[in-house]
Amino acid sequence: MSASDEQPNKPLVQQQADQRQQQARQMLNNRRQEAPNNDAWAQWEYSPEEWARFDSIDWKPKRRVFFWSLMALLTLGAGAGAYAISGFRSAILVFVVVALGMLFFFWLSRYTGARKRHLARQKSVQPHRITIAGQGIWEAGTYFPLTALASVAMTAQPPVLYFRSTTVSTSTEESEVAASYRLRVLVPHGHEEEATNLVQRFRTEVIAAREQAGKRALNPPEPRREEQH
Repeated sequence: MSASDEQPNKPLVQQQADQRQQQARQMLNNRRQEAPNNDAWAQWEYSPEEWARFDSIDWKPKRRVFFWSLMALLTLGAGAGAYAISGFRSAILVFVVVALGMLFFFWLSRYTGARKRHLARQKSVQPHRITIAGQGIWEAGTYFPLTALASVAMTAQPPVLYFRSTTVSTSTEESEVAASYRLRVLVPHGHEEEATNLVQRFRTEVIAAREQAGKRALNPPEPRREEQH
């Protein structure tokens, strides 16, 4: 077989791979649509003290202050280093470039999932309540989907549920990418056993079920040829 004969087969192979990926996505979408939206796996109320602690655990304000303070020091250090090596004009140029980069990343941080959850928990008109279901979590009435959930774990002291995802590109043509996130939920007092059961349920009914559905879609059973009489 010549190289010219093999060349037309390459797009066909890619097309078949994209079709299998599309089938996997469609199967997952069907599972989400079939799942009852009103099926709450857990619903917890928080005291004002627990709610404030919950926000601190997920938002981590001290870590954010430390990070951006460190970035400011690095910006000043870059400018000072450029001044010592190349003089005042180079120092100004380096300082401006690095500072603009830091401002850009700071602007992007305002649109992260962690900030959106933080703002939702600051709403005084909403109850200090979360609702957990297989497809996502409602914090103070605001919905946050658990897209591409990869792992769920729980710590003991303090009791906190950790939801983690992976960034997965599902289509080279459509550039469909699931955003990565880390979501933390403080377990209120008296709900530790319920939270432990939630971990197992997410691992079985969401993560394992999605993996099995994806495998079936990517490698469907071989069809049988009907015998002709």
